[in-house]
Amino acid sequence: MARTFTYVAPPTGVAFHNAAPGTYLYKAIRGCQGSGKTTICHQEIVMKSHMQPPIFDPATGKTVRWTRWGMFRDTFQALQKTTIPDWLDWHPVGENMVMHWSPPINGVYEIPSMLPEDADRNIFVRIELMFYASGANTFMNDIDGLSLSGAYFNEAAAQSWDAIHKVQERVGRFKPPGASAQGWKGLSFGVLMDTNTPTDTSWWYRLEQVEKPDRMLWFVQPPPLIRTKEKPPPGCTGTKIGDVYYIRNDEAGHKAFGTAGVCENVENIQEGWDYYEKQLTGADEDYIKMRLLNEYGKVKAGQPVWPGYIDSVHSTDEELVHERGGVTLIGMDLGGCPAAVFCQMTRLGQLRVFGEEVAFNKMVPPFVEEQLIPFLMRYCNWPLTPAVVFPDPSGKNLTEMSTISAHAYLQSKGLQVNVPPELSGNDVMTRITAVDSLLRQISKGPDGKAMPKFIISRKCEWLRNALNGGYCYRKMRTIDGSERYDDKPDKNSKYSHIADALQYVACGATSGGGGLEILRNSMGGANGWQRQRQQEFVQPSQCFDFGCA
Repeated sequence: MARTFTYVAPPTGVAFHNAAPGTYLYKAIRGCQGSGKTTICHQEIVMKSHMQPPIFDPATGKTVRWTRWGMFRDTFQALQKTTIPDWLDWHPVGENMVMHWSPPINGVYEIPSMLPEDADRNIFVRIELMFYASGANTFMNDIDGLSLSGAYFNEAAAQSWDAIHKVQERVGRFKPPGASAQGWKGLSFGVLMDTNTPTDTSWWYRLEQVEKPDRMLWFVQPPPLIRTKEKPPPGCTGTKIGDVYYIRNDEAGHKAFGTAGVCENVENIQEGWDYYEKQLTGADEDYIKMRLLNEYGKVKAGQPVWPGYIDSVHSTDEELVHERGGVTLIGMDLGGCPAAVFCQMTRLGQLRVFGEEVAFNKMVPPFVEEQLIPFLMRYCNWPLTPAVVFPDPSGKNLTEMSTISAHAYLQSKGLQVNVPPELSGNDVMTRITAVDSLLRQISKGPDGKAMPKFIISRKCEWLRNALNGGYCYRKMRTIDGSERYDDKPDKNSKYSHIADALQYVACGATSGGGGLEILRNSMGGANGWQRQRQQEFVQPSQCFDFGCA
């Protein structure tokens, strides 16, 4: 008697399945172990195969929706121990599934079509499967001439991007026997990929987070656990390690911390939540981030400055647009590598970072003219809507190479410049604490749900990398080999400039920093703003280098 299986797609799976063929070349899903992403890909193969146009097979006398898929894993051993057994767990060898184990391993899965329109037409769905180890020495030669309807790379981040790209060339080429005579034309189902979250040196990170090519779709599952240093509210369940809480991302955790969604597939894991919680014991920071928080790991040489930053909580794919009429807050680092972050503070006190600009080996004047002002005009309705710059305090000073200070130059361009009183000494720990304070606060949003006091658009890649550990305390060499770190962040890091810009605006926008008064007055619109502008614009004379450390 045939076994019956019921597949209920989780929210990420629903979105994954709903992406129609022809809208993508690659479709990728990233999640933690046990999240069900492999099952989602397997069911995607079956679902999409039902979309293939039917063709008559003279050899069997059947009308079939006929596809051929390649399944790939990095090694032959992993293919045999995980990828193939995972498929056979849902589609066991028997009446509908036939396997041929001699190399190259292949199989055929054939079932009556489940489409309502096929019910009275006696149409079948036939899926040919071909299994390959992409890390094999002969792989590139083996796939020459291969014709596929679609491809699936299991644990894709562990495989070569060159191999995946090569396979994509072979997708959409499959033609069953008799196709030409019957005028049959098949569909291309693209390349499916799944992975556990890798480090930020992976090609997966580069394509998903940095380059973002067209026709590549990325799906990210909610994490199993939520990390926080704040005592969780009643109803949340979790584990405390040191001064850090790891909270279950169940309904209570999701509601309390405003995550992207509830952890998926826990109900189908034999050990339930304990499967994830037991992994905390003895785990290092990067293991926890990648395996339990679904965040990219770091190959880093230091200790993150803001461990309270949780990418799944503090960043969003939602488009954070500039609210028309609201003042734009700009944190800006000066010198030869200027950087700026563009924010707004909502009436509920949430600091929203919606943009960034970064430059290297460029002085302040060209940076302002070529990057900062164009951004303001394009996205912030400037100069009709006011903007306030919270810059590096040292920019008030003249340098040997200029006759006007950086602050005066910014004012000359119509920008309000504000240096909060507590930054008169430009103490780095004061700045770091201002950001840290925002990261650790959770409040209620307008709908009553949990809302972090700090949120950043995932388009701000430089700042997200800095928050995720790129901005760090440098590890020091010690005689006894003990683990020690510098007491100040690494100024030589490429992320230090954007991190400093965030610190300046955090000081300006939080209580006591001077920013709140500006915000209150700016709420009255342009007239209220104009009443607050006391400084005279300084007309620039000859401008050269604003060399601010």
